[in-house]
Amino acid sequence: MAPAPFANRLCEILGIRHPLILAGMAGGYTTPELVAAVSEAGGLGTFGLNAMTAEAAAADVARARALTAAPLA
Repeated sequence: MAPAPFANRLCEILGIRHPLILAGMAGGYTTPELVAAVSEAGGLGTFGLNAMTAEAAAADVARARALTAAPLA
């Protein structure tokens, strides 16, 4: 497979194909499905966990992990 046209050292470090990082937004806007979709497309799907309980955060991360093996933040 040819390297992504915008690949750089940051992409290598994060294990992503494109230098795109989803802004994690608290309040239910950043769903596990959205995070997984961004990661699956080659960017870095990122959660906004600051307004969540530890249990809710763990559940959302587990759901995203079930949807993709790509890197998440």
